[in-house]
Amino acid sequence: MIAAHGRRGMLETTEGSALPYIVRGRHLQVCCGDHVHWQAFADGDPVVVSGTAPRMNQLNRQPPRGSKPETIAANISHLIVVMAALPLPDLFITDRYLCAAHLMGVQAAIVWNKADLAALPETELAVYSRLGYRLFPVSAVTGTGLDALLGWAGQCVGLLVGQSGVGKSSLLNRLVPGSDTATGQLSAANDEGRHTTTASIMYRLENGGRLIDTPGVRDFVP
Repeated sequence: MIAAHGRRGMLETTEGSALPYIVRGRHLQVCCGDHVHWQAFADGDPVVVSGTAPRMNQLNRQPPRGSKPETIAANISHLIVVMAALPLPDLFITDRYLCAAHLMGVQAAIVWNKADLAALPETELAVYSRLGYRLFPVSAVTGTGLDALLGWAGQCVGLLVGQSGVGKSSLLNRLVPGSDTATGQLSAANDEGRHTTTASIMYRLENGGRLIDTPGVRDFVP
């Protein structure tokens, strides 16, 4: 699954083709990153997803008002928490993401975006370094630090998370040239008209890895 919007979205075949899909049955829940079973019935129609393979892991988020947990993405290997000087970092959100990464058994790192505007606050973030987390000061504007980030993530499946306004979309545009166009194509094919900030979408990196962009948050409860 490279994009999931409720019962519809886009999947990528083993040959690399992107196809619109619709989910069969009310009880089958899918999310970005799922490996699924599907069938094609008529040319031009969405393919039908009939099942999912067991998930290696999944990241859940508890919505407000006590509703059922929402699965943001599945089958990831790296979790990338994006921060910036503005909006002011909420370290409780960062801590919760890192705890979730630990429980999922995936590697995690902190990306300090907009490093061209404000240097990495090493004193405030030193505790994360002592715990073994990598800190990457980067700039989506100048490209500083992006090669180091890609080298760490490698040819794996990374998940971008963070507060609203930290520049995840700008960072994604530098890491995945043309991602704005790809997002528009996915939304048009899905007839949803949604932007990447409202749904998780997976992109292919030039080094062969994958990157899942997620909506920005004001709070995060796993």
